[in-house]
Order: sequence, then C-alpha cells, then structure tokens
Amino acid sequence: MPVSSHVLLKGEGYRELYRLYPLFLLGRLPFSGDLGEAIANRDIATLYEWWCLFRLVKELGEICGPPGGEPWSTSEDRGPQALGVRFADGTVLRYQSWCRGGRGSYSVSMRPDFIIEHPRRGRICVDAKFSFRLVTDELGPDEEADPERHPTRRDLMTIHAYRDALRCRAAVILYPGDRRLFFGADGRRWEGLDIGGLMEESGPQGVGAIPYRPGLQDEVS
Repeated sequence: MPVSSHVLLKGEGYRELYRLYPLFLLGRLPFSGDLGEAIANRDIATLYEWWCLFRLVKELGEICGPPGGEPWSTSEDRGPQALGVRFADGTVLRYQSWCRGGRGSYSVSMRPDFIIEHPRRGRICVDAKFSFRLVTDELGPDEEADPERHPTRRDLMTIHAYRDALRCRAAVILYPGDRRLFFGADGRRWEGLDIGGLMEESGPQGVGAIPYRPGLQDEVS
C-alpha cells in the first residue's frame, strides 16, 4: 500500500476510497466499532481494555479448556460491543455486558468490562483500569528506589461497588502496575493471587488488583 502517494492522499475520489479502506478491513474483524476508533484516535485506555480481553481469553483457555466456536452476543447485552466466549468446562466470559437494575444488579444498572461465570465457581467481576499510583519506599540517603505502581484507591472502591451490586464472589481490577494484592471478605490479605487462583472452587471472596502489563515476557503481545 503506497501510503505516501500524493494521489491517494489528495486526489479526488482516491482519497475518499483510501479513507474507506481501513473501515473495510475492520468490517472483516470479529470485533469492530470502538476498537477501530481507539486505534485511529490512539485511545490508550480503550486499547488496554481490548488487550486485556485477548489476554483473559488466552489465560482462561489454559485454565478452563479452549474456547468453543465464535464469540457471540445476545439481545440482553444491548450493546454493539457486547460479546461472550464459552470455554470447554462451561465457564463464560462476558465483555461489556449490561447488568440491569433489579436483575443482574440489585440496585442500578452497571456494565463492568468483564464478567466470568461458572455454575460451581460463581461470578467474578473484572474491570480493566489503565491507571496507577506511584509509591516509593523510604530508603537511606545513599540508596535509590524505583517507585512501584500500585492500584488507586478510587479504582478499588469502584470494584467494591461492582462486587456488592452484582453479588459477585470476587471482583478485581486489571491494571498496568507492579503490586498484586487481594483483600479477602474474611479479613485475610492475599499476596500473589492471580486469575487461576480466583477460578478455583475454593477461591477467596473479596476484592483486589492483578497486574496486566503489555510488553512483559509472560504476557501476550
């Protein structure tokens, strides 16, 4: 594709077709809409959300067995981006699915980024947040420390609200940070908990944060 061609960029008729070509390519993808807009506008928060979706599908596929068939959407989701993926053991991952007040939510309607459901393991709410706060430990005058990226208080409060309203067993944020933590409803504090630990039948109840950082060796690209 000669993207630097003056004919494509400025020629009448050619430039209109050139603008339509990316839309044609996006129309062939299983996901379009705000993903295409995010790429065009360099919306990092939305791109991170989509990256988390692909990473979750990969990770849940390793835990629950491979996903079957194509992603699907239901009329109850009522959103152009809503979709679901079903895995071999019956686990379902829902993306951008509305939880209507009085039904999915006991209070107001809510739409977390992801909901993981399993008949025995219950419901887990997951929200992608491209945000963090920097924390530096106190060291001596001759020592230097790199600040750690921790989840923000505001994001943890948001995930608290999701867990309560949606009656989830657990709720976590995914964020591009360093600190992995989980606050159990029984008062216990967990360090190092990941999606696999949450998916266990005896997994803890509560809220927390799990680092999802693009670019690391153990992450999907």
